[in-house]
Amino acid sequence: MNNFQLLFTAGFPTLFVLAGILLNRQDTNMLRQEIQGSDVGGRIDLPTGKVIELTDRVSHLEARMGK
Repeated sequence: MNNFQLLFTAGFPTLFVLAGILLNRQDTNMLRQEIQGSDVGGRIDLPTGKVIELTDRVSHLEARMGK
């Protein structure tokens, strides 16, 4: 096996895997920055309030039905 064959069979796939890892890390970091910059708490409060309201209404109906 000459040097070119060794480089071709081992070097290029390794290089492509490393490039993929670096690109995935960059995408992950960008996603983290987007999540930290957004107001997730405000979006969670609305559904939580609706669930609490629904729970109260069901409790009120159960009380009226005598359960």
